[in-house]
Amino acid sequence: MRKIKLTDQEASRLNMYFLLTHTRISDELEVWERLKDDPAAPAAEKNLVFWQDIKTLIDRISKELRGF
Repeated sequence: MRKIKLTDQEASRLNMYFLLTHTRISDELEVWERLKDDPAAPAAEKNLVFWQDIKTLIDRISKELRGF
């Protein structure tokens, strides 16, 4: 496990960044979900899993940042 020390201001800014990029992550999930069964997009399923994992990670870190 890694720990990174942030000032309150850094934590707040990082959390704001996550909030601002939430739409981008949602858009990526939507696109790859639609393409996952398309034979013309063979990497779609792996990309979908990647973005699902990123969303889970960002949600967890955001929750921690809100608790500072």
